Amino acid sequence: MLPAKSRHGSQGLHLRTQTLKKHQGVVSSLRRIDSDDIKKLDSTVTIHGEKYTLRDYVYTLTYPLVPGPNDNAIPMFHSVDCATTGRGAHSTVHFTVCKNRSTIATGLVDILPALVIQFVGEEAARDWFHQMSIDACRSVDFELDDIGDWTGNWTTVDDGIQNALLNNDVGVIIEFEGLDHLENDDDDIPAMQVEDQSLETFGTALGREATTDDLTTASASPS
Repeated sequence: MLPAKSRHGSQGLHLRTQTLKKHQGVVSSLRRIDSDDIKKLDSTVTIHGEKYTLRDYVYTLTYPLVPGPNDNAIPMFHSVDCATTGRGAHSTVHFTVCKNRSTIATGLVDILPALVIQFVGEEAARDWFHQMSIDACRSVDFELDDIGDWTGNWTTVDDGIQNALLNNDVGVIIEFEGLDHLENDDDDIPAMQVEDQSLETFGTALGREATTDDLTTASASPS
């Protein structure tokens, strides 16, 4: 939460400037991932005796997905909300994620129905996702270690096709170095445009109503 302008101490203006700069940096780093797979983001199901919504479950996902003993796990997603305007209003769900983990997050959103089936249950998946989306994820295979715990990796049929193409001898040596600098950003959607990156418009830019004129929600996540 970022407070409205008010009376402050001798360093108040300096601190507020720094706070706004940090806020702008966070917002500028966010990327939006859209999904039309989700039927009910806030429908409640009971998991091991506790009530959960899909929104709750998404906020339990961490980066890395399976933290090691020395990893500092942080929330995978910054926010998740239903679109309230535009062509996808009430049918599209917007996920926001920091750019440094947007690649893994995009893949995760694509197979989210399969993830829920694997680790939550088929009943929850049928309540939260469209059946067509569930069927499209049937081929997802989660990689397990020797004791049956998930490693954080998964594969799909498309991966097999891609591997076959890469392993096909085309009669010439292809160098794959430096591909990190050639990522296609055509589908890379900023969470909001520059003109939206202000205290007053942050909430509405992500598809939600501002609660007051003097206070802006900096994140929908429970942190």
